[in-house]
Amino acid sequence: MQQGSKPAIPPKLLSSGEAYGTLVDMAERLRLYIATAMLPNGLPKFDLLAKLASRIQFLVYDNPDFTAAVGCTTAFTEGNYVFFHADFLSACLMDDAKARREGTKVTSSVFLGLHELSHIAYGHTSGPYA
Repeated sequence: MQQGSKPAIPPKLLSSGEAYGTLVDMAERLRLYIATAMLPNGLPKFDLLAKLASRIQFLVYDNPDFTAAVGCTTAFTEGNYVFFHADFLSACLMDDAKARREGTKVTSSVFLGLHELSHIAYGHTSGPYA
């Protein structure tokens, strides 16, 4: 890769089908929750980040070439998309499900989505895509 050039987003970010299709659906549900959650007074629960979530696509990847090119196995943003590595997103969602079963309100996946959106809001984007 030339200095200053961005790695291409491969047409197939995921290396397999059905299980990962579920993760793509969960990432979209996460995005929609952040974009539409409201406080009791009718204001957006996540304020500016809700506006960003309404226009920023959440993508899930595990394509080995893409993973190697970006050097990230968790989550990142380059300002136009939020990318979640499939294994990391799956682990966050499993933690959330376990917490719900145990009666604890933990939403690591929501925190993760908000964290990545905050990078966009504050202009903290860098790396091979920025």
